[in-house]
Amino acid sequence: MDPLLSLASVVLLVIGAIRLLRDALGVLMDAVPPDIDLDAIARGLRGVSGIVAVHDIHCWSIDTGVAAFAAHIEVAPGHNPQFAVQRATEVLRTRYGIGHVTLQPEVVPVHRPADPFIPDVEVTEGRPHQH
Repeated sequence: MDPLLSLASVVLLVIGAIRLLRDALGVLMDAVPPDIDLDAIARGLRGVSGIVAVHDIHCWSIDTGVAAFAAHIEVAPGHNPQFAVQRATEVLRTRYGIGHVTLQPEVVPVHRPADPFIPDVEVTEGRPHQH
């Protein structure tokens, strides 16, 4: 009976060690936490009043169960960028459980000039249009 209990204890310890090692490697490698869906977060942020686009999204674990998030948000003309950052931060904390947030607002100009690095491309309503 004692050898069976010892074997069961070893199996439980190995399973726990594997889980702990996996979580620690995720933190060390700055991996996106497994419960985070970046596409869903981007959609959620685009739903915030005044935010028209989200890009340069980065999310990583700073500890097991603690995520950090950074992104650029494009704010529509006439909207307060600071309010958009505050509202987006609140959405990230309450809806997605992300407590460490860094957002860089970018105000979208009313009329964007054509991109000088791409010939024959005009930007209309925030999207490139090829002729």
